[in-house]
Amino acid sequence: MARIAERDYGGASLDETVVRLAFEHESFMALACLSDDELQEYQDEQRGLAEAGMSAPE
Repeated sequence: MARIAERDYGGASLDETVVRLAFEHESFMALACLSDDELQEYQDEQRGLAEAGMSAPE
């Protein structure tokens, strides 16, 4: 866990690392539940944000 905190999160605390990993896990699980049409819509939206130079809110 400490290695992930240092390498991936710039030395974040272990508590913060757990919070971030849990959020990432829940996000991936939510994406896995999308239908093909919903996933395509999500990808299109993300692509549009990237092309506009915007990021999704945290």
